[in-house]
Amino acid sequence: MLPKKSKQTITDVLIPPDKIAITKAYKLVIDKDIRLVDLANVITKDPVLVLEILKAGNQSAALDGRPETISLTSAITRLGFDSLQSLLFSLQSRKNPSKFKILNELNKYRDQAVRISYVSTIMSKYIGNKVREQSRLGGLFLNIGYILALLHLGEEFLEYQKSVSSPALLKFKLEKECNFDVEKISLKYLRRYSIPDELVESLNRDATFSPQERNQYLVRAITQGAKELVTAFDENKINPYKPGNAMPSRSYIRTLPLVGEEYTKIFEESIGYLTQCKLEKARLDAATLENAAPTNNEDA
Repeated sequence: MLPKKSKQTITDVLIPPDKIAITKAYKLVIDKDIRLVDLANVITKDPVLVLEILKAGNQSAALDGRPETISLTSAITRLGFDSLQSLLFSLQSRKNPSKFKILNELNKYRDQAVRISYVSTIMSKYIGNKVREQSRLGGLFLNIGYILALLHLGEEFLEYQKSVSSPALLKFKLEKECNFDVEKISLKYLRRYSIPDELVESLNRDATFSPQERNQYLVRAITQGAKELVTAFDENKINPYKPGNAMPSRSYIRTLPLVGEEYTKIFEESIGYLTQCKLEKARLDAATLENAAPTNNEDA
């Protein structure tokens, strides 16, 4: 068994931002002649950028006695372009993991989070606009605990990952052998980043909600359901989720208030989006390999 690690400093881990997303966001902020929605769409390509901007925006609001927000555009407005530019500039100094395997796994978790967020947005269209922003951001945060575990444990995390056959077993093993509950650590981390409890609790699978808190339950069902679809697609196990098939009995999707052909539309839109992402990644990987290939002169 691998040695246990202390969890005392896990929530102090500073997750590096995605270099492509932060570079694009920084260029847009410098330009200033942009639409907030366009800037927000770039920022939501990285959970770290969203966390840092919401934290800064909510801390700024607290000084003026204003309530917390889960709206990314509202947080950007509260900060202003000058403060946002300074924040993005400082975040660029965070270093990526030096080991390729760890960086590669970090990017996989980040990429999956972005896709979960997008599928959550697709689902929320059929549930109601009141939960759309919460679902979009909630989906983006679902992998925070695994990212923290990866950065904290490093290669040991990769060894645990190799030894199991599913994310559920990885979660169990991390908790049993490292005393690391990825979900609880994730909730704690989000609270440290001044994410409002309304959103944090909606990601807590152990939480119980009253009828008055129905929207929080819906956000949980949407984000967890989106993660089910993305995971099933990635693992080529999507067949049970096809409309008309026997969906897993404990699926969160089964609890969503969908009527008629709404789930069929969700499934088709989600799979179309995920397929497009897969094809785009394949093109980028092929281009990377082509650029890395030695030329005839180099062979000579």
